[in-house]
Amino acid sequence: MVSKLSWVLSILALILIAVQAAGYNVIVLLSGVVIIDLVAIKYSVGKHGNHEVFGAFEKKLSTIETHVLDMVSFIKTKETQNVTLGGIEESLEKHKDSVRAEVKDHLDRVAEKAIDIENRLSDMKKGFSAAIAAFDDRLRALEGAAEPEPAVEETEEYVEVHPQVQQ
Repeated sequence: MVSKLSWVLSILALILIAVQAAGYNVIVLLSGVVIIDLVAIKYSVGKHGNHEVFGAFEKKLSTIETHVLDMVSFIKTKETQNVTLGGIEESLEKHKDSVRAEVKDHLDRVAEKAIDIENRLSDMKKGFSAAIAAFDDRLRALEGAAEPEPAVEETEEYVEVHPQVQQ
């Protein structure tokens, strides 16, 4: 009876190892089953004085131990991968944010320079317009001076200069 209980508990321990490997946290329950299995084996060995049962238990226990060690190494590897990938993802997010901020700053500078260039071109356009208007006025004055008109009209009290000659 005790050996059957031992076998059932060993199979239950293997099932719990599989459940733990699947990602569920049953390590405490697994430890309890292994301890109960140990007690059942010791009771069986003590009662019957049979060392073969103890050897079988040792064999089962070593199998369970290898499975548990494999599971622990898998969990550590998975945790290491998660930590490593999480760190990489975090640093990539920080880098992406800094690049976005840098690009935004550069775009703001380009926009400021474009507005500055537009203002300079507007000022230059106004200056050229004024220069062309002044040049046009001078040409008209010269064309008007080529016609024989009296440049100065004299009156008794003062001398008046013709408006076209004043310019």
